Formats: sequence, C-alpha cells, structure tokens
Amino acid sequence: MNPRIIASICLAIAGLPAMAEDEPAPHPILTDKFIVQAGAFFPKLSFDASVNGNNTGEHPIYDFEGQFGLKDNQDIAALEFQWRYRGNWSLRGQYYDVSRSASTFLQSDVEWGEVVFQAGSNVRADTGLELLRLFFARNFSDKPNHEYGIGLGIHRLGIGVGLAGEFLIDGVQLSKGERAVGVTAPLPNIGGWYDWSPAPKWQIGARIDWMQASIGDYSGGLTNLAAGANYQAFSNVGFGLKYQRFTLNLDVRRQFWDGSVKLNYEGLYVYLSGNWN
Repeated sequence: MNPRIIASICLAIAGLPAMAEDEPAPHPILTDKFIVQAGAFFPKLSFDASVNGNNTGEHPIYDFEGQFGLKDNQDIAALEFQWRYRGNWSLRGQYYDVSRSASTFLQSDVEWGEVVFQAGSNVRADTGLELLRLFFARNFSDKPNHEYGIGLGIHRLGIGVGLAGEFLIDGVQLSKGERAVGVTAPLPNIGGWYDWSPAPKWQIGARIDWMQASIGDYSGGLTNLAAGANYQAFSNVGFGLKYQRFTLNLDVRRQFWDGSVKLNYEGLYVYLSGNWN
C-alpha cells in the first residue's frame, strides 16, 4: 500500500478522539424526556381479505382496490410519543386509524363466507384498520449524538371488513344485506432503532419492527419500517419527514371470522414535533 495512504489513515485515526470531543450538542429528540409527534401519513394502500365458506370449498382472497374500487391512497392522521422514564429506558407509542368505502358492479361472483355476491350486482365494500403500538425500549449508546437500541412491543390491531348488496344463500336470491367481520388482535413484536444527530438542529434515524408468530386464534407476521429526519426549528418545536412501510399478513380462526387479511401501507409521513423535560 502507498505509504502516503497509510500515513493519512493513521492521522485520521489519531484525530478521532479530538473529533468526538468536538461533537456538537445533540438534537433534543435524543435527550429530552418527552417527545410528541402529530402529523399526516400519505400511504399507498393495499388491502386483501377473505372469509372462508362452504359453498364451493374454495376460499379466494380478494383485492379490495382492484375488485371493489377502493382508492389506493388516503390521508391518515397519525400520532406518536416517547417518554424516557428512567435512564436509558423509554416507552414509545404510535396511533392511527383509517377507514375506506366504495361501491362497484362486480365483474365476477364473489364468495364471502356462506353467501355469494353475483357478477353484475352492485356491492359496497368497507375496510377499516385501527393501530395502537406500544414499545418498551432500551438504549445501549453512551454517546449523546448517537442512540441505538432494541425493545419489545405490542400492537393492538382492530381490523374490520364487509360487503353489502344483493347476495345468494344456497342459490336463493335474497334482498339486500350486509356481511361484515372484524377482530381486535394483540400482536407482539421485537424492534430496533438508530438515531444520529450530526448538528444541534438535525436528527436522522431509522427503525424496524418485526413479528412472526402463532398466538391463539391468530397467526402471521408484521413488519414496520421507517426512516427520516427532523429539523428543530424552535426550542421546543421541530418539523419532520419519514418514509414508512407497514405490512401485515394475518390468518384468523374465530367463530365469527374464519379467513385472512393482507395489507400494506407505504408512503410519506409529515409531522410536527414537540419536546420538553
């Protein structure tokens, strides 16, 4: 190797302690006790679901955007918080709620549990998701400008889906009706994150949550990915932007819903942050 390159590397390594000592003050998100974020999530949505029945023995999963005309984008209000309650330990949370509805004329028969919605009939489709996430986290960094750690969390998921219109039961035409199902499922997860403050007013970070398990009447997996930055505009107020992706594959084996749901929400999240001690 070129001696000049070796000399340059040695000088750079020798200068690291001095650089560390000269690191700027960290962004308040890495130090303050309370952090709150309120904003809007602008995801591209994908929602597929099925309800198993005994009409044909087949249990297709339906694309609610492609087959029932639900819009694949919607503005969603979202709220997040963080509380550093003791040393390197913190409690984090996230909440949002989204509901959609659309009507369409079916291109083919749709089997939904014990009923069949016929091709050519007008059907209204409704979907809903309410998510509450709590996450107990441990920071392992000893540097004020860096924070990284892991933790355990719980997602409380409320999922609802239904179809309404004219349908058949055992080949007999009935008047208009609705068949809706829903569950509230507690799903645990593990997660990790990394935050870096290159300057007092800037924070850059990323996080991941993951779960793959079978718990009682539920089995499946979820993944939550987010990465973004925050700018501290005032002493207790900042502005942030993230790119977030949430995916869920869930099989449900309940008396009132034997079926499955697959969803993906992916897009930008713009928020206003507040911080204090």
